This record gives sequence, structure tokens and C-alpha cells, in this order.
Amino acid sequence: MRILSKHECMSGLRVILASLIIIGGLFTYATEVFAHPSQAHDDQRNLEGGAKVSEIEAKRLKALHDEYKASPNSEAQAVAYARYASSLARRYGDTSFLRSAAESLSYWSDNAMPPVNVLVARAHINQIDHSFEDALLDLEKAISIQPNDSQALLSSAFILSTMGRPGEALEYCVKLRPNVSVLIREACRARASSLMGDAETSLKRLDSLLTAFRSKSVPATQLALSVAADIAMRLGRGEQSEAYLRQLVALDPNSVYARAAYAELLLDSGRLEEARELMKSAPNTDLVLSLRALSYGETQNEEAREAAETLIARMKDDLANGDYAHAREHARFALAYLKDQPLAHMLAKENWRTQKEPVDARILVEAALAVGDDAAISEVVEWRKKLGLEDRKLDALLNPQPSET
Repeated sequence: MRILSKHECMSGLRVILASLIIIGGLFTYATEVFAHPSQAHDDQRNLEGGAKVSEIEAKRLKALHDEYKASPNSEAQAVAYARYASSLARRYGDTSFLRSAAESLSYWSDNAMPPVNVLVARAHINQIDHSFEDALLDLEKAISIQPNDSQALLSSAFILSTMGRPGEALEYCVKLRPNVSVLIREACRARASSLMGDAETSLKRLDSLLTAFRSKSVPATQLALSVAADIAMRLGRGEQSEAYLRQLVALDPNSVYARAAYAELLLDSGRLEEARELMKSAPNTDLVLSLRALSYGETQNEEAREAAETLIARMKDDLANGDYAHAREHARFALAYLKDQPLAHMLAKENWRTQKEPVDARILVEAALAVGDDAAISEVVEWRKKLGLEDRKLDALLNPQPSET
């Protein structure tokens, strides 16, 4: 198990990896989000920009940690701590919590068939860490023991969608039982179906359910809003997507994921000042640093330069170590800010090896167009055709319209 360094965070509308779901009182991550496999970095880098959790959260974390330490071999105590620490890692983009969560499950590291709750909790950690294959192995074991385990089914579905396998993902979604929130079940199905030519219907049904059920469960609503925002954006409905993202941020103003997703939309819309304001107090993850630097546009200042220099140093470190944990964010930054097209192209191709979501396709096509890599573009075209994917931004890249003179 490889754990992201503290600066690494789920990005933008990596819906699957980033949305916290509660089923039967248990924390579940449906991962974009959202994170890549990564090697540990040096301690100084890991100590940068620690999350400022609330007093209530800090007290609960300490209480769960003390209980776990008092009985380190207790499945219940270890899993309870791992779940809560993982939830903080997702919410604040601080993966020191994730390393601590992984440590709490180390008692079962050499066990070929750990208890189901341990398997699922460990899979969630690997999910956030973007060790997707490892996560799927644990989830398959869990499902072999408990075929109707909702958390294992949901996580499997979202991981498979992230890997560009929505057909397989949908098979897991339909197995979710009626006792699971209808918003969660529909978000799972909508996420997969919308990637296979059914975006319009998926969004319409999900929007209808959000109107009817959003007050029932905040975590379920967060997941549904995330999926709806992503689908709306792919359909070219920026205003509708923004409405969902506004609600998402309102539900949890401290969520790095929600704020970054909204900031990305604002940047794409040319609303730099609003994006900059959203990123002002966010922790210095790679994604936040990239968005912060880009939010100043051509008018750079000391804060923008500082963000860029910090991110460039991290990118050099990652490249030296062969670590492509944040290849998606780094590729976009290299293309949009550094104007380094060959570097962006290399990073986009590395990212495409592990992640095949629409945003990954767009980044690869944009970088491939910049360097004339027709083979990469053809690969994306074939992948898209096979799925039946609808994506207006990808349309614009693949079929640019002649500019009016």
C-alpha cells in the first residue's frame, strides 16, 4: 500500500474518489477521486500545510485513536479509527490522516482473508491512494464473503468508472439493495450510464431525485450533486453544473474537493477572481497550488509565483522518483501555466495509463494536439466511440470549429 504525501489531494470533479457516503452508519468512499498511487515523500514535504480540523473533529479523532491504541488487534476499534481518519483525509486533502488510517489496519497485513470490514476499510484507503487494482482485490474478497455488502459494491463501481470501465461498474450498481439510499443507488447508476451514451436521461432522473430527497441525507446528497455537476458539465450546461457545485460547497464549505471542483469551473469560465477567492484559505495540495497560480491569469503576483514555484519543485521531485501520482494536475499545469508542451504530453500519457475519465481524455487530447501525437488522439477517439461518451468539451477539441473572421 502506497500512501499519498500530505500535499496530494483528490482533484476537481473526481467524483468517485471524493464523495463521502454513509451506509448503515459506516463511512464509505466512492472513488475520483479522488487519488493516485504515490510513493511517500520526505517528512518535511509531508509536514507542509497541515489541515486545520475543527475542535470537535480533533477530539473525536483522538478518542478513536486512543481506543484503537488500547486494543490494536480489535477489528472494531481499528476499523472505526481507519474510517474516520480516512474521512478527514478526504475532506481536508491532508493524507497524513490516510497514513495513520493504514497503520491502524496493519495487524491484518499478512492475513490472506481479513474480516470484511477490514477489507473494505483497506480498499477505501487504496482507493484514495489511487492503488485501484489493490483496492479491487480487497473488494472482490469482501464481496465473495458478503455478496450484498453495499459499501464494497459501491466502491467497486466507482473505481471501475474511474478506470474507464463503466459497463462493469453498472453491474455493481444494479446489485445495490433497496435499503441503500435511493440517491446513492441512482448516483451510482447515473455515473456509469452517463459515460455510455445515456447522459441526458441519467441527469434528468438524478436531478428529479435531488429535488425530492436532498434533505434526507447530506452525504448521499453530496454524492448525487457531485455526479450531477459532472454530467451537466459534460453536456455543456455550465450554469446547471455551477448550481450543483454551489450547493455542494454550501453543504460543506471546508471540503477541499468541493471548493476545487467549483474553482475549476470558474477558471474555465474566465472568472479568475472568484476562483482565487475559493482557493485563498485552502491547504497547499498540488491541485490547490495549480488552481491558485492559474487564477491570476496573465497578471501574476508574488502569491501566484510562490504557488507555482512550490508546485514546480514538487513536480521535479516526483519526476526524479518516477512518481506520477498527480500526473493529471501536473499535465494541466505544464500545459496551461508552464507552456511546456512535451512535458504536459508525457504526463498526460502517464495519467491515461491508470485513469480514463472524460477529463483525462480531454487533457490527453489537448496535450497530444500540442505536440502532434495523432496516435494518442486516435486512441481516445476509439475509446470514446466504444463507450458512446458524450462530452461537449471533448467534441470541441476533436472537432474545432473555424473561427469567424
